[in-house]
Amino acid sequence: MDSNAGFFRSTRQRSASWATVGLMFLLLALVSQSAHAGLMAKYERPDIYVQQIIGDTQTGATAPKWGMDFTAYDAVTDVLKLKGSATLLKLPSGTDVNLKLGSGSSGPAAFTLEATIDENGILGAGMFSINGVQEDDSLVTVPLLTGTLTKVEYDFNGPGRIEFLANSLNGELQPVFGSEVVIAMNKFTDAVSFATSFFAMGAEADIGRPVPEPTSAIAWLCGLAALGMRRPSRHRH
Repeated sequence: MDSNAGFFRSTRQRSASWATVGLMFLLLALVSQSAHAGLMAKYERPDIYVQQIIGDTQTGATAPKWGMDFTAYDAVTDVLKLKGSATLLKLPSGTDVNLKLGSGSSGPAAFTLEATIDENGILGAGMFSINGVQEDDSLVTVPLLTGTLTKVEYDFNGPGRIEFLANSLNGELQPVFGSEVVIAMNKFTDAVSFATSFFAMGAEADIGRPVPEPTSAIAWLCGLAALGMRRPSRHRH
């Protein structure tokens, strides 16, 4: 009788352990899938909205559109070069601030980004900048936000997305964003891979704070698995 009870108890413990391990791997797969899908950005305030992003390499690596060179990425030089219009700053307080070029121009603030990325999608170096003013276009144009690109993620399925992590931030808006931002761009409809050149015309971007790395989630899952696989000690009387 005791032998049968011990057998069933041991079987239940093993089943629970394997169920825990299975759950751990499932959640780890979901975390990994999210990371590779290029989901670094939160899309929450604070946020800078950038529109009308076009290619600016001027290398002629892609066919001209309406007689103009909108090449964004040149696969020969491995250079990605973009420019666009930063139009709106969304503050955590709920206030929206119009961004303008300034120095007498009422046009939008200027967004630029340049990076070297090899055919395998590995980032070499890069930087971005937003120059302009907040609301009052009579003010002198200043750097609103600048930074160094340190990481790239991309997904060329569907709308075509490229995201950069940037740190070493400077500029008037640096206190709003802190130590790093994610530049989440989409609508690269011509992009297939970094092995071939592609153009950009009308892409958009949101610049905001990054999602925390999933390190804490992984540590929690490993701890859960360890607890699940522990076999309770047997007390003999």
